[in-house]
Amino acid sequence: MTTDFSETEFDQVLIAQLADMIINNPIIYKYISFDIGKKALENATIGFTNPWAFNDPYDCTTKLIDFTDFPEGYRKRLIDLYYSHLDDVNKLALLEHMNKTPDEVLTKTLSTQGMKNEIVNRGVSCFSRNYNNILMWSHYAASHTGICIGFNLEQLYLSISEASTEKMMVLVDYKEELKPLNYYRHKRESIVRWLKTKAKFWEYEQEIRIVMNHLNFNGETKHIQPIHKACFHSVYFGTRVSEQHKNEIIQLCKEQYPDLLLFDIKPNDDKFELKGNPIKR
Repeated sequence: MTTDFSETEFDQVLIAQLADMIINNPIIYKYISFDIGKKALENATIGFTNPWAFNDPYDCTTKLIDFTDFPEGYRKRLIDLYYSHLDDVNKLALLEHMNKTPDEVLTKTLSTQGMKNEIVNRGVSCFSRNYNNILMWSHYAASHTGICIGFNLEQLYLSISEASTEKMMVLVDYKEELKPLNYYRHKRESIVRWLKTKAKFWEYEQEIRIVMNHLNFNGETKHIQPIHKACFHSVYFGTRVSEQHKNEIIQLCKEQYPDLLLFDIKPNDDKFELKGNPIKR
């Protein structure tokens, strides 16, 4: 998505996209191991991961943002922001160097110090638009031995909204090429696009992301966020989940989530497809 929207117009686009996601994907899914899934249900929480810990080197890459072609006076503001520890003489020397080689110094500064500040306190929680993806069960639910938790998207977003003044929910875009967006002409859009763009190879995930800012990771890569129990909608048991683990989750749901829907994931006999069979309680 590349536009010339103003900041206000772009915010309106994000709001419209959020409404569209709630209508078209009322339930979103998180594939997860048994241990982590059980803790999430016991404590009514979801995890947010710092982008530094992502398993894809192109996820949140600064190559998606173009820091060249900057406005007049930006160099001095940049020095005051990121090099405040320097004295006036060294600041002046750095400014003169920037004026001679602006692209080199400015781009390096923004793509390192600047983007580091954008990442350090952000957390991302990842969900899928479906519960029956064979690859997702293999990669994220401990080779089908874990579970998949369904969340009410609207309730989840409202719960997160109570906890954070800066948050967003975005539908991930999958691209074949890295096409950077200019930061100065599209500041907010370039940051959102940076957070929601992944390589085409990941398209099978059908990912929706919730992003929170101003989190304190305290040197860890995970932030555990409490949410309302009303956010939990359903639990799907993997094809290889043990009976013991399955019974533990069922008992937990009886005690804490009496209205939660439960399903067994079963392979289709006629084609390579998984389906959810309701469990009567």
